[in-house]
Amino acid sequence: MNERIKIIIFDLDGTIYQDFSFYKQYIHFMVEGTQKEDWEERLIGFAEDVLCGKRLKMNAFYRCAAINAEDPRRYCDLAEKAIVQIEAADASPAPDGVVNLGDAWAVVTFMGYSLGLFDAARCQRTYQRTRRAMLGSGLRGNTELREAIAKANTRCETALLSNSDAESATELLNRLGFGEIFGKRAFSVEKPQGLVEAVHRFFPAALEEPESVLAVGDHAYNDLEPLRRAGCRTLWMNPYPDIAEPPHDVCLNTLGELAEYLNGLCS
Repeated sequence: MNERIKIIIFDLDGTIYQDFSFYKQYIHFMVEGTQKEDWEERLIGFAEDVLCGKRLKMNAFYRCAAINAEDPRRYCDLAEKAIVQIEAADASPAPDGVVNLGDAWAVVTFMGYSLGLFDAARCQRTYQRTRRAMLGSGLRGNTELREAIAKANTRCETALLSNSDAESATELLNRLGFGEIFGKRAFSVEKPQGLVEAVHRFFPAALEEPESVLAVGDHAYNDLEPLRRAGCRTLWMNPYPDIAEPPHDVCLNTLGELAEYLNGLCS
C-alpha cells in the first residue's frame, strides 16, 4: 500500500494530538450551574466506562433525546437503550437527533443532550470552554509526529480537514507547533457529509485514483467512512483497545506509532 499513497488527509482532534482527560473538564462545564451538578463524579465514571468498552457501544449510533432519570445510576442504565441500529455505510449524514459515538467528544456531546442539558448554543459554549481549558493546560505537540509529517510533505501532498472552527483550531495548531506543517488546511468542514467535497476542492483528481489517498483520523464515521466508501485507504487512530471497531485498513494507538508509520511511507 505504502508506495501508492500520494495524498494524506489528516483529522485534528485525537489525531494530531491526544488528550485523555479533557472529557472530565467538559463534563464539569456541562453540569455546572444545573440540577445535575452533583452528578458530576458519577457521569465522569460513566464516560470512562464507555471509553473502556464497558458501557454503551463506541462507533455505534445513539439517539440524543432527553432521558428522564431521577438519579445518575438510572440515567446510565437508560442511556444504554438509546442505541439506534444503523450501519455507518447507510447513514451519511446521521439522522437528525442521532450521534455516532466515534470519539470521546461525541460521547460527552451525547451525554449533554441525553441529560437534557444542551441546546446547540450551550453545547457550543461547553466545547469552547473546554478548548480554552485545554490550551491553558500546557498541551504540547508531539515532536516525532511533526517531523514525520514534514517528511511526508516531501513525498506526498497533505491536508488537514477539521470540523473545528478556524479560530480555535488555528490557535490549537499554533500551540502544538503544527501551524504551518500541512500543505493545505480547511476548518468547519462538516464531516462526514462535507469530507468528500473538501477533498475534491483541494485535490480535484484524487478520487479518480482513490487507492492513492490515505485518510487518517480517530472518529471513523466522520473522518474515514466517506473516503473508505470512495475506495480510499484508511488509518484509524484508536487509543481505546477494548471498544467496538469500525471498518479500517490500518489501526494505530499512539502518536509515536503514527509517526513511525508515516516515516515508513517515505522510506
